[in-house]
Amino acid sequence: MNDLNALQIDAHEVEQRTKYFVLIGVALITFAFGFYFTPNIRDLAEALKAICLHHSLANSDFMAIPMNEGLIGGAFINCGLLILCTLATYYVTDTKVMGTHYCATGIVAAYSFYTKNIFNVWGPVIGVFLYAAMRKRPLKEYSNVAWFASVLGIITSATAFYTPALLKGTIPSIVWGVLFGIIVGIMSAALCRYMPKLHRGYTVFNLGFSTGVAIVFMFSLYKAIGWSHDSYSNGAYLGVTTKSYNLQIGIFLTTIFLYQIIVGYLIEKNKQNIKPLVLGGFKGGDYDAKFGFGSAMFNCGCCGFVSMFYALATGWIAAAVPGGTAVGMGQLSGPAIAGIITVGMWPVGVTPRTYGTLILGVYTMSFLGGGITGAQLGKDFIVAGTAHAAGVGQLVVSGFVVGICPIPGDLGFLAGYVAGLMHTVMAQVTGAWHGWMTSYNNGFAGGLICVFCIPMLMLISKNRRHEKLY
Repeated sequence: MNDLNALQIDAHEVEQRTKYFVLIGVALITFAFGFYFTPNIRDLAEALKAICLHHSLANSDFMAIPMNEGLIGGAFINCGLLILCTLATYYVTDTKVMGTHYCATGIVAAYSFYTKNIFNVWGPVIGVFLYAAMRKRPLKEYSNVAWFASVLGIITSATAFYTPALLKGTIPSIVWGVLFGIIVGIMSAALCRYMPKLHRGYTVFNLGFSTGVAIVFMFSLYKAIGWSHDSYSNGAYLGVTTKSYNLQIGIFLTTIFLYQIIVGYLIEKNKQNIKPLVLGGFKGGDYDAKFGFGSAMFNCGCCGFVSMFYALATGWIAAAVPGGTAVGMGQLSGPAIAGIITVGMWPVGVTPRTYGTLILGVYTMSFLGGGITGAQLGKDFIVAGTAHAAGVGQLVVSGFVVGICPIPGDLGFLAGYVAGLMHTVMAQVTGAWHGWMTSYNNGFAGGLICVFCIPMLMLISKNRRHEKLY
């Protein structure tokens, strides 16, 4: 893999207003598809209400929870509104938008299809800004952190609408929900400054790790004082408990990724920067600063296509094997869309090469795990394995495994492949630790992989620069 710091590249600085316009363009695309799916304003309002009153626990599919397939456009409107809220925050705080801010906007867009909504995000956002004020730091230094931490809004929704001890849906429960959202926002902002010392830059989901630690503590506190939420099952998924919308969702994702590729190519003055980025592999780094905004966008679009085609291909494989079925396989549900958009809007530390290495490991472990479990139940090994790999849970893992792209970027293919295997296993168990009150479960699992497994992965790496770390 390549050493990012050793590359001699002339990055073209793009005006801030251009970056704002590009991201506003993404919001407009989501609005357009929202009105396509649900053209009636009243229906959209009903869908948004259902989304905002939902418990939002991890893996909630905002396109399926209204329980009316004609209302799935509400998730797209929720997405567009949250993108505009994020950009408004950047503008008000006089933030200079760089790669990490593009990531924060992208992950807000992604998670608006499950768990983040226009009600629950504000507690953690306020909490992060309060932390900045307590440290007497400019708010612009924490504007991206605030929106990364907004995933902790789940605690607001779960407390307000899914905690029996607080009389669900009452004013007191809502107040408590917002208050605890603010508290965990403060906690995650404090933790995120410390966590890089643990994972040493081998995950680009630093806030995923930080929020995971914060919410494990808060969930333990909730259980101790009798505030545990109702028992939780993943519930309804678009294309699994409803009819498939893969064609329409595929067109939506293709539009987003093609938009980034075309606009990125057009605004990039140093087009020679695109090839070494898209074909390279790096430990990390802000690609906007190093290669230029246009090149970074082009790379994002390419990564997004890799993730989308992987998700669809798992369904095709599951349907193609003798005895297999296409029903519910490889479906672009809300959680799967979130993973794909995250991959396709993350211009920091991610390239098709490093991401591709990880998803090979994910598919291998998903196939083996499903096959072995199925064989023990008397099912065909191959049918069970391919079906498991194409299920909602494994597609979510295949998207969010992107967080540990620095591992193959720095330590090479074999270490990255093994990391993909290990991440798939770890992500299956960590959700219970935090009561599904953070949808950065894979970010949390990836952080644990970095802390506990990087020393072992270094043993099989050909890159010896890492020895200086220890």
